[in-house]
Amino acid sequence: MGLVMEFQQVSSWKSILHWLDMKLDRSGEVVLPSNIDKNVSAVFCFDNFDLCEETRTGANTTHCTNGIVIQRLLAAPSQSVFQVGDYERQTCGHKRSVTAPVASETQPYFASSPFGPPRLTADMTLLQHAEIADCVKTASALDFMWLALRLPSDVSPLFGTGECLRVPSWTPFNSIYHREHPCQQSVIGFCPVINAPPTDIATVHNQDVVVVFDQAVYAKAQEILWKRVPTLSNVVARMGGFHTSMTFLAILGKRFGDAGLRDILFETGIVSSGSVDGVLNGKHCNRAIRAHKTVAEALFCVHWLQFEEHIKNTQLDLLVFKELMNEVRTQLSPTSIASVLSNDKFKAIKSCYRQFCSISVSPTASLWMSYIDMVFLLLRFVRATREAQWDLHLQCIHEILPWTYAYDCVNYARYLSVYYYEMSCLPVTHPDAYNRMQRGEFAVQRSDRSFSQVAVDHAIEQSINRDMKTSGGVIGISQQTGAVHRWILNAHHRSAFTRQCRQLAACSSKETDDARDANLASQQLSAESRKDENDVKTVNAFLDCLGVNLFADNSDDFVGFCSGVTAPCEVKDDLLLTCSKGEAKMTQFFQQRLLSDDVDFLAS
Repeated sequence: MGLVMEFQQVSSWKSILHWLDMKLDRSGEVVLPSNIDKNVSAVFCFDNFDLCEETRTGANTTHCTNGIVIQRLLAAPSQSVFQVGDYERQTCGHKRSVTAPVASETQPYFASSPFGPPRLTADMTLLQHAEIADCVKTASALDFMWLALRLPSDVSPLFGTGECLRVPSWTPFNSIYHREHPCQQSVIGFCPVINAPPTDIATVHNQDVVVVFDQAVYAKAQEILWKRVPTLSNVVARMGGFHTSMTFLAILGKRFGDAGLRDILFETGIVSSGSVDGVLNGKHCNRAIRAHKTVAEALFCVHWLQFEEHIKNTQLDLLVFKELMNEVRTQLSPTSIASVLSNDKFKAIKSCYRQFCSISVSPTASLWMSYIDMVFLLLRFVRATREAQWDLHLQCIHEILPWTYAYDCVNYARYLSVYYYEMSCLPVTHPDAYNRMQRGEFAVQRSDRSFSQVAVDHAIEQSINRDMKTSGGVIGISQQTGAVHRWILNAHHRSAFTRQCRQLAACSSKETDDARDANLASQQLSAESRKDENDVKTVNAFLDCLGVNLFADNSDDFVGFCSGVTAPCEVKDDLLLTCSKGEAKMTQFFQQRLLSDDVDFLAS
């Protein structure tokens, strides 16, 4: 199916759209995207888009701001169509360019001396560790069950052999568990592109409602909101979860890269040589999550052997645990998974394993146990978004914060603390916003599949930002200011057209519920699942070739298992005490800069 139009006709329609947008801009009228309902609460997200043309000096390149509006509707409103009259046709004609504006589209904003967030009541006990919420316990239990189900027979013969071991990867396993939960798809509308960078404070100030940003723009937005302007009193700024997870991936790479993780990724072929650096610094997000998940699963297999030896000295029976796992393997369904989660014997084994993990072991074992814990903290953070669980999201932010202090992520340590502080106070400061977050409006449901929600800042990267950067976007079209300006005026319309064409092409291929369930079940035997299992076995084989058991060494020294070099005592103590040092720094920051005025918020 295709649509053919003359190039002159396409150019004419583009010019008409540009003229209409400029007409609305001059009138000051606020026009929502056609698929957005003005009577339903919405979440806004703005992000930078840098064109960076090849100019002679490198100056005068284009930096603009993209925006999207997100709503959760039971039914999308009818799509309105532009009504173009003869006057507009005559006014625009067949022009292929638009006169560039003489002045900037944004009004200058004169900022005063920067200062920190306002203090709330003194009885706010944000730093006290409360009892772990039920959602955190459920998330940990699901991850533990998935790891146990995936144990290969050559690691633990207790769990049998054959095809019954084929349990899908982490995402399809959780999709099966949540497949009975209703999926209410989100509606995404595209805002007109602002021809100014978002890190310019004048750009941020001119927006009526802004909610989700990455860290750099979040800092600028908060500088305005902290002035307590009455017209902005109902605005709540949030930091994007997608960029936060990338920062935590970079922390993982910084902590474990030179401790042997880089060698594991490269030598086993899990990640190609050219992509190892991108995985370790968090730039290749999806690839990095898969790599860390594979290595953590392989290390769990090694650690489980030590646990089996330990449990022989207890009154618990692993044979009963084996029967429970086989029940799930025989019929992988939400009912069987939920039944095992509520089983007391499963809870006893899980509790025993967590106690075993806390037993004092060698420094090398402690380091790599912290790796497993950090990887599954990352997966819980991803789970919080995919399940739209606000309490789990905040709990994960609280656990991530000490690592940002420990590894000198200065900007994230400062502003993620503010984010956690303000979001914890939402029930007091913005009750309506808190209720919306509890309903899951901090995540975006872009498909009808379960366990597939994404962060808001991830949604803007997947929608308008991708449309502007891929084939058919602005990259490489022209260096003329008028042509680029016309393209910027039209970019949100272009993205909306692209989205509707994709929906039109996919409308005849939607799966029924039975077909979707069959598709999820087939992933147990898919090539991707087998590749994941083979990668886990490859990592275990690599460790066996080195002749090391990271969790059986009782030495008091920290030894690099690839190099064989013993680390100095200073390095060993620094690695083992990193998290506690980060927690101490975080507590000090909250007490001195957020809960009191002892130290200036922006002081170094």
